[in-house]
Parts: sequence; structure tokens; C-alpha cells
Amino acid sequence: MNEPGAASYGRTPAEVEGRHEAELLDDDTAARFNAEDRRVIESGEPVEITAQRTADAGGEEAVERVRKVPFDLVAGEGAVLGVATDVTTEHRIADRCTDLHDALDAAEAALDETTAAHERGDGEDVAAGHEQLAERLAALRDAVPTDELDRLLGGAHGQSGDGTVR
Repeated sequence: MNEPGAASYGRTPAEVEGRHEAELLDDDTAARFNAEDRRVIESGEPVEITAQRTADAGGEEAVERVRKVPFDLVAGEGAVLGVATDVTTEHRIADRCTDLHDALDAAEAALDETTAAHERGDGEDVAAGHEQLAERLAALRDAVPTDELDRLLGGAHGQSGDGTVR
């Protein structure tokens, strides 16, 4: 067990090696992992779980991509090699992108309503539509969490001195 794997249990590698998952996890999670392992052994086929939701050592939700591969022990007994990769950050970014996409859809709808009011020659609705569009765009701008994106992306995202996103 490597350091990050052991850390997901809130322990060191030495504290995890040689122990059963039932000693390290809650009963439901341990039973689920055990059932997955039995299916891999019985089928003889590797399995990939793209978004296994667990809790990290601090109790926060974590998302792992897990690959389980069957192999035989020296005594001929079936076993499973499991490799878990933490993809929590990627999932948080994807969730944030979905939120931003929804905000863009709302702004686009406000623009469509304003355009239709303009085509009808309804000045009052155009003015109201412009106000609604301005509010939606401001909300969209506020929804872009540059500080959070910097944290999630490890500083790969940010703002220039004039406030524009880079």
C-alpha cells in the first residue's frame, strides 16, 4: 500500500498492510468492495469503476477511479490487485462547469427574450430584458470562482491585474 492509498484510510502504509478492509471501513463499504472483488475473481476479468464515491480520512466526500485486476497467488488462490486514483478534483471541476453551463443557458434565454421583444417593437419589454440579461451576466461572472479554480487547478488558472480571466 502506498502513502496516498493508506492516507485515504487515515493511516500509514504500515498500519494498513495485512489488514482486511472490514477492519478499516464501515460495514457497508467493506461488503461492497468485497463483493466487487469476488466478481472480479469469479469472472477473471478486470473491472474499472470510474467514479467510486467514498469519504476521505476527514469525512469529506472523495471520488476515486478504481481498476481491479484478477491474479493468482502462488497457492493458486484468486486475488485482486486494486489501484485507486483520486479524481475528486476532476469531479469538482466538472460539477462547477455544469453549474456555469446552466448559468450560460439562463443568460442565453434572457437574450432570446430580449431579442424577441425588440423584434415585436416592445420597448418596455426590451428594457426589462436588458436589465434581466445584465443581471444574468453579472451572476455568471460572479459564478466563476477564480480563487477556487486556482486551488483546484493548482494555480493554472487566474486573473490578470485588470480582472480578466486568463
